[in-house]
Amino acid sequence: MENIEIKAKIHDIDRVISKAKELSNNDGKIIKQHDVFFNATKSRLKLRKFEDGTAQLISYARPNVIGPKVSVYDKASIYADTVDLIEHILSDSIGVMGVVKKTRHLYMVDRTRVHIDNVDDLGNFIELEVMMRSDNKNIVDCDRETAEKIATDLMQALSIKEEDLIAEAYIDLLNRKNNLNMDSAQM
Repeated sequence: MENIEIKAKIHDIDRVISKAKELSNNDGKIIKQHDVFFNATKSRLKLRKFEDGTAQLISYARPNVIGPKVSVYDKASIYADTVDLIEHILSDSIGVMGVVKKTRHLYMVDRTRVHIDNVDDLGNFIELEVMMRSDNKNIVDCDRETAEKIATDLMQALSIKEEDLIAEAYIDLLNRKNNLNMDSAQM
């Protein structure tokens, strides 16, 4: 699967949530996520665990660039009774890179998933994921140029500023922050 993504820091989470509710015409969904990232070599690999005990194994590749970017991903649903075993196997075989815990507000605006995230130890962010292909029969596939325009238009509708755009994944931001904290503690 492919989508176009934009990620940005947000300063007023309540305002952004209110605007997302307005644009999606619903109250959205709140999801607690616990992402365990593994030391994969060809792409990123994470086990996303949910409160109900289920999980998704997600492999994805995307460039660390500011603004709209293509993300290529695959994901598989994991039943609750095998989550711990899969995490153990992956941890033992390739090692854990880090963990990201967040509370995600999810809204759908046409073909775009709007994620408003409160990430533990990082703060508040917004992610726009424009689906280029969808399982939903009512949504027609679109090309990269169209998806980028949708993302840019939605970015403007949500008042996301260019200077707030970020390139890195949450795990990269957390690992960099933790390394800086470790470096300053050693001084």
